[in-house]
Amino acid sequence: MSTEVITASPDDTLAAAANAMVTNDIGGLPVIDADGFVVGIVTEADFVEHEAKRDRPPSVLDLFFNRQRSADSLVRDVMTPFPALITADRLVVEAAEQLTRRGIKRLPVVDEERRLVGIVSRSDIVRYLADGHLPG
Repeated sequence: MSTEVITASPDDTLAAAANAMVTNDIGGLPVIDADGFVVGIVTEADFVEHEAKRDRPPSVLDLFFNRQRSADSLVRDVMTPFPALITADRLVVEAAEQLTRRGIKRLPVVDEERRLVGIVSRSDIVRYLADGHLPG
């Protein structure tokens, strides 16, 4: 689990969220409100879907020159609300089961009040297994 989590606010622009994802080489951000509660998650897939639904999508050339961007849209417009969550006291196998069953790549870890305390990803679980925590 990573405890230093890069997050977004529902009121952040898509450009700011995308920049945070690119700068930190991550594929998704938990979206938290002013009190630290997880209210959503925004991922690369959300950005791609948002772009695909635009009324007048830019050409590939526009994309290259960063023209006609949807930077004025807000994270709240594209995020997945009420994402799957897990509490820090749950077992690694439970996190793995949720990731697999839901077909997701990351799972925000919260305390009993739904405040963000970390995030667990598929690669965290692989790293855990690689460190010798293999079953059986």
